[in-house]
Amino acid sequence: MISPSDQAKGTSSKELLIYYPFIFITFTFISVVATLYPVEVSLFTHVLFPILVMAFLGMLTRFGYIKLTSLIGGRSMVILAALGWGDASIHWVYLVFLQLNILEAALLDGYRKNYFNAASGFLLLGSSFYLVLGWTGSYLVIENESYIPWVLAYTVWNANFVTLQLSGAYFTHHYLLLLSPLFACLAFFDFSYWLILREASLLLGIAILSSFKVKLQHMEHQAEFVYWFEKIRSIVQKPRTQTLLFSIVSLLIFIHLIAVN
Repeated sequence: MISPSDQAKGTSSKELLIYYPFIFITFTFISVVATLYPVEVSLFTHVLFPILVMAFLGMLTRFGYIKLTSLIGGRSMVILAALGWGDASIHWVYLVFLQLNILEAALLDGYRKNYFNAASGFLLLGSSFYLVLGWTGSYLVIENESYIPWVLAYTVWNANFVTLQLSGAYFTHHYLLLLSPLFACLAFFDFSYWLILREASLLLGIAILSSFKVKLQHMEHQAEFVYWFEKIRSIVQKPRTQTLLFSIVSLLIFIHLIAVN
């Protein structure tokens, strides 16, 4: 394992303490406003901005381009529904976009031999058909009374995916993306907003990530940062940890399905 003294510092700890809270507050605030005002705000922040990023600023992987494109498609459907076009079909179309995002991640886990997390992804995919979505005229809400165990299962699964698939700076960035909708829901005292906020924060967060790619690459050389990431990943990668995480996801999904039925 690389110790802090063995790495040349690329970004100071003080800079990291400023950068990450600023990014987190920024995309959480914008995502909430864009959710409440899907046409007036998200047309610019969640469609035009990500498209410009992909066209001129993006340094994404192929997986990143697929993810961002599918998220832009989902957000475009929300905007059209808010304008009154196809609002009757927004429920199943949006659910399909969610399922495609889970599927592509589960397939990538399987391809890279992260079999436990791939299995968790497929369990989430199957159980997602039991989610009941409602359209308020501006945004989607989850109407199941038992959706919180599913949300927690998704969070555990995706956190594991991020840890297994990404390197240090990107790992932290995506953890913030996972926490953003939970933080916003706590502020609202209502977790039924979680799905639309997850989509909004993930879309904006990935676009911001690709815009700050050079900055993130500098962070990759921050000694303490690299040290702690490798320490966390070494624990998460252990078969015992993967088995435990799979069991937690399975239990949460089981609770969700029992409550639904």
